[in-house]
Amino acid sequence: MIRCARKEDLDEVYRLTNLLEDTILNYGDFSKLYLSALEKDLILIAEEERVIGYLHMAVTPQFARASYIGEIQELIIEEAYRNKGYGRMLLEKAKDYCMEHEIGIIEVLSSTFRKDAHRFYENNGFENTGYRFFNTEWKKGIHHE
Repeated sequence: MIRCARKEDLDEVYRLTNLLEDTILNYGDFSKLYLSALEKDLILIAEEERVIGYLHMAVTPQFARASYIGEIQELIIEEAYRNKGYGRMLLEKAKDYCMEHEIGIIEVLSSTFRKDAHRFYENNGFENTGYRFFNTEWKKGIHHE
């Protein structure tokens, strides 16, 4: 089943995000971001008996296209549930949302080492069109409570 995320899903989304990033994120920071995103972004949850995956999409203006785009920030399905159609279902719901809200483009960024994810996106109609660059030099001076 696919549904919209709720506040009560925080711990499960946190757990899955840590799996995706292979880390333990600061829970307080994550909680603030998650609760803020619930108010403005599209967050879809895949579940059977519990949350097994999610898709988080932010809608932003893109001047170069004179359009809004849906940027998939994260999409994860727990490993035991992959290749069962859940990821495709989440993408279809995101596409439906974009059609309903006249959002002409969906963009997803994926780390270079995620080869399985690249195949998944290409098999679902996405095309690799560029690179993504990060600079986090200044981040060393930021301290979270």
